[in-house]
Amino acid sequence: MTTMWELPRAVAMGLITCSLGACVAEVTQDDIAQTEAETEVAATGAALNGTVRFQGDCLGQDTRIKRLVLSAKTLVGTSTLRDCLARSLPSYNDYAFPEQINTALAANVTTTIECLPNVLDGTLGGLAQFLSDGTEALQLSTNLLPTFDDPTAIGLILHEISHNRGYSHPQNTASPDHPSSYPQHILECARTFFSGATPRPMGPTRYDFQTETTLAPVGGLGGTPIVKSCATGRRMAGLRAFWGSEIVALGARCRSNSSVTPTLDFSVMGGNGGTQADIDCAAGDVMVGVHGSADNRILTRIGPICARIVDVQNGVAGPDARAALRFRTAAGNPSGFNFERICPTRMVAEQLRGRAGQGVDRLELYCQRIDRITRVNETALDNAGGSGGVLHSNRCAGRSALAGLTYNIDLTAAKVDYVLSSLGGECMELSRSCLGTTCFEIATNGSTYALGNHGEGTAIPTQERFDRCPSDQALVGLNVQAGAFVDKLGGICAGTAPWSLPASLASAPTTALTMRGGNGGTLRTLMCPRQTFLVGWETRAGKLIDSVQPVCRRFD
Repeated sequence: MTTMWELPRAVAMGLITCSLGACVAEVTQDDIAQTEAETEVAATGAALNGTVRFQGDCLGQDTRIKRLVLSAKTLVGTSTLRDCLARSLPSYNDYAFPEQINTALAANVTTTIECLPNVLDGTLGGLAQFLSDGTEALQLSTNLLPTFDDPTAIGLILHEISHNRGYSHPQNTASPDHPSSYPQHILECARTFFSGATPRPMGPTRYDFQTETTLAPVGGLGGTPIVKSCATGRRMAGLRAFWGSEIVALGARCRSNSSVTPTLDFSVMGGNGGTQADIDCAAGDVMVGVHGSADNRILTRIGPICARIVDVQNGVAGPDARAALRFRTAAGNPSGFNFERICPTRMVAEQLRGRAGQGVDRLELYCQRIDRITRVNETALDNAGGSGGVLHSNRCAGRSALAGLTYNIDLTAAKVDYVLSSLGGECMELSRSCLGTTCFEIATNGSTYALGNHGEGTAIPTQERFDRCPSDQALVGLNVQAGAFVDKLGGICAGTAPWSLPASLASAPTTALTMRGGNGGTLRTLMCPRQTFLVGWETRAGKLIDSVQPVCRRFD
């Protein structure tokens, strides 16, 4: 019989009851002395909402597991975990945002943790499953758990719990998307924190880039992708918001002289109506971030974060130098999750990227180094595919080009009808080098990170594939077979140094990667103009990849 007790009755039979949301008192000898009759009464009572139930033979690891779960409880829902996730570059589930994930992990859901000698033939430390009664299950491997130190084991527990909150990763652990998934970022944030180090997600972070970055998103996936910025030679120094119960519209207020009142260079993104609020930085200040509130559907409150220009230039204002930041009053309704997004040290806000329709559904802040402001010069190639699905706009977060592709192929149809069910990428930082007056781009081969994966590739029977350009090369085009969906796709690579030079100065041979998918659709070759690199795409996706439109960029 599977039994469940309150915490004071747990250890006696190898069952430990604790809650990630709330734990009750420690076990005492009197508690352990409860009779079998009392145990039977406890087992047949109503389940305690928010409890964690342990069952099975934990081979003497009961006390340690209890301590690990209690430790995990101290991290979830905290600003420490939230801020660590805000630095991550997720490959899967990038529709979610850190505040939303952090709150979900701390939810009071009854969890049964079962100790087993092997999980999937001993190849996994843990396995998660959501049960039909609304509770969740977590299996821990008693042969592998003892090999993990405490920080890693705590991370494993939170990794598995994140699966039960809806966050996934590729089944193939060799995929570059796997270590960049939210469950892996959560594991690494916990592992580094409990090791006594500064909490850090997997791989490069949004704050590791030297000249530009895109901060973590907030909000939902309604509306369509929109970008708002300042005119050439002007800096962002405030926001214009129209608001009611939510943010109806939003725009950037800009100035070229830090002593004058900012003005709106371009139209706002969003709908009509609401109360207008112009929220500006003080004279001598520049905008370095935003703060406000959002739920999983839309922004509800927004305001700028400012700093003195001289403080930004001197590197004494930023996420780790908050004393110099000036939080301007936000406009809107403080409902949903509160958030802050602050550009890295020596960077300023350069673009508002997001999604908008009748309101401002989503926001991502793009930052550049204050002494290296450059216009983002992009070229959108032709669209390949159909018109279904939701439109997504994805770009590499830093000064980077795509150097690899990750995809899932839908296996539910006959092979000739296979189509892509997800599409993502692997970005690689580029650095500029010059010989005299001739400048070119150098590949930083070891510095790669994920571009968000769209589609529902892990939700249906699929075949996972990933391909990378050869060393010192980046993507400069795509071979695409498409009709109503994207049937087949492969990358085209070129050396970063020769491709970034004019054709008159250097030849740049290309390398075609293997195309993945079925045999339907019409073949098209979509090439970036010379001296530009593939940095992202506009995709339409639902359960499958409906279309892809490559986007190329020249780095100056």
